[in-house]
Amino acid sequence: MPLDKITKEEIWMRLVNSEYGNNPEKMEETFRTIYLEETGELFEGEVEVFHSSDSNVTRKINSNYDGTALSISSGGEQNLYVISQGTQGMEDWLYNIKGPFAGIAVDQVEAAKGFTDDAITHFNIDTNKSDVISFNHSLGLHNSGMTALTDGTFDEVYGVNGLMLSPYELAQYDVEFAKLVQDEFNLRRITEIQDVPLEDIKKFALDYYGERDVKIHNTVSEDDPLYSISEKFGFITEFSETKIIDTNPNVSGLKEMIDKIPAPVIESLRVLATDYAEGDEKGGFNQSMNQLLGANIESLDEYSISGAIKWYREHPEEVDQTISGLNDNLPRVLENIRLMEENSEVIFDELYKGGYITADQKKVMIEELGNLEKELTNLQEAIQYNVDMHDDDGWFDKIRRGLGDAGLAAVAAILYFKIPNILDRIKESGTLESLEGIVDSHSIPEMLNALAKGNRSYVGKDLVFTSDAGGGDPIKVNMSAAMRLYTQGVTSLEVKQTLITELETLVRDEIEFAYKDEKWKVMREIYNVESSPSSYAHELGQYRFPSYKISSVNVLHEIYPLEQADLDEEIAEMKYSVDTGFSYIENYRKAIEELFKEDEEVSALFDLSRRI
Repeated sequence: MPLDKITKEEIWMRLVNSEYGNNPEKMEETFRTIYLEETGELFEGEVEVFHSSDSNVTRKINSNYDGTALSISSGGEQNLYVISQGTQGMEDWLYNIKGPFAGIAVDQVEAAKGFTDDAITHFNIDTNKSDVISFNHSLGLHNSGMTALTDGTFDEVYGVNGLMLSPYELAQYDVEFAKLVQDEFNLRRITEIQDVPLEDIKKFALDYYGERDVKIHNTVSEDDPLYSISEKFGFITEFSETKIIDTNPNVSGLKEMIDKIPAPVIESLRVLATDYAEGDEKGGFNQSMNQLLGANIESLDEYSISGAIKWYREHPEEVDQTISGLNDNLPRVLENIRLMEENSEVIFDELYKGGYITADQKKVMIEELGNLEKELTNLQEAIQYNVDMHDDDGWFDKIRRGLGDAGLAAVAAILYFKIPNILDRIKESGTLESLEGIVDSHSIPEMLNALAKGNRSYVGKDLVFTSDAGGGDPIKVNMSAAMRLYTQGVTSLEVKQTLITELETLVRDEIEFAYKDEKWKVMREIYNVESSPSSYAHELGQYRFPSYKISSVNVLHEIYPLEQADLDEEIAEMKYSVDTGFSYIENYRKAIEELFKEDEEVSALFDLSRRI
């Protein structure tokens, strides 16, 4: 059946990749084109499109969720396919921290569920007769998998480099599960779940959801960063059928490297992510920093090092609150940073061995992480010194407090100069650019190329064929672009041909008809004059004597033929231009067919693409 072929990896992955173009008006054509390129057949069924921007439910949630629903019918069978995007902009990356990693937010899961329900209603889908299938990338699989597992929203979920499910976020989203967690672990509030050992909450989630009839298929790159850290962060991979592909043979598998990083380091990252997420949910970035450091970042921004004295003099309460907050929160942050610094040799040595960074970049990262730990330690000591000087309240203690407050300059210097300089040196080392290869392994095109067979490969959203004809270097032909050029070129020339024919008709019908019409009017008037001369006697008075009577009139006339009014030469040039265009397009097609003369599919693709 045609619908069975839609779940072919190359088809649904390319659909998801194309959906990132955010062009729902073109989505039906995109689907039919991809289906043709991957199966060699035209899809003859019906395709309807519904985008999340048109969903009232999704708009109300305001979660930055982005997706497209396709109602596809063929041979009396109808299914709903929901495509969900993965991480795109900064909002999505922040959601990754707040949702999957910290278990604080579930907005996009709610949006995925709401949009799917809205699409079912929009297309009048009978879920007892039709399958509801989800295609996803990255964060999209996480959102769809969550609602599939807890709500039964989807019959099947497909993902490429998908982020799996977090037991902490399951407790945040599923009310029934949350109640059982509280009872099982004697929690007063569900937020205390962060204190439950990861393995305990993960096992409890597996036992609770283990019997759910949900099919999740996840195809992941061996070098995908999300897959590499999933187990370390406690994500439940057991709910999915996972297929692992080595998409980048030039580097070592990233997961093997991550597995060598001690568990306490990973846990420290999760703790920092949780603190950040809780603050962001309460009030955005500044509140996140306040949650992490206990410092009012807005105050620090307003009163920089040059205004420290003014800040100290005019806003003593803010100064006290900042120092107190840093004193309470910084030790925890420093403890986690120190743990990562102690393991920096392991972390960056593995990245170097794997081919992700150079020896110089490894050296810079280890040094600068050490410098960061050192400056945070100095910051803590300066703050502790200030706090110690404020402990008592005698006459001598006022002097001590003055000395302690003088140390605020050291605090400002570290916050405004030393730490930013460390971050600048890391940026200048080019390490972040070197690590972009890890991001590439999270992409869909790299996965498609790893799955490609024979002479096929992919560039961006396009299919590429490679030919060895000629004996030289292989020749790559972007077949998607070639078919677009051929189809659009032929269509454009056919439109031009039609316009030329219409122009010919206009020339004949308008100019020639007008000439004949005017000639007929003249001849009719001549006939009237000659057949009834007396009727025109008054007009001929100056040419006759008063006593004479006009008995006949002969009109001498000569009507010249129509000259310089035909466009035969111009129209011929236009037709020649179209014929030349057709020849160029057909020669282009023949050249490609010659490269792949043993592949009959190429010729068929050109023919069938005209019918989309």
